[in-house]
Amino acid sequence: MPAGTYPAGAGLAGLDPPGDPRERMPTRKASTGRAYDIATRDYPLDSKGRAQQEHPLDTWVKLQLAIAKNSIKSDPTHGNGVDEIEHITAQTKSRVENMVRALMQPRVATKELRIRRIDVMTQGNRIGITFEYKNLVTGKPETATAA
Repeated sequence: MPAGTYPAGAGLAGLDPPGDPRERMPTRKASTGRAYDIATRDYPLDSKGRAQQEHPLDTWVKLQLAIAKNSIKSDPTHGNGVDEIEHITAQTKSRVENMVRALMQPRVATKELRIRRIDVMTQGNRIGITFEYKNLVTGKPETATAA
């Protein structure tokens, strides 16, 4: 007996309900992945004990900021630039903003994200980054920080 055009596993073999089978297929949501917490280097859980979900692009942004801040080690040519600033000067904020823009450029070029704002805070010898962007895949505004 032929399997027909009905989606496998959803009906009996050979059963072809009327209509186009593509109309009965479930629509897909934007892909999700497990959220990753840079500070704890772990996957946080929700109130029901399940892994929190996050779009892969949002995780990528967090990892890029962590690499820039040297929270996660990487190839010296790729990141760690903020960590190498020895003295905070008047140009420090613009220098860090340029580093963040350069890190995000691959996803800006593919139109996956749009940079909304980059805030660089300095306190003593510490530098903090707040990066606001719009995830163009999900359509949601997001904020990532590296302190």
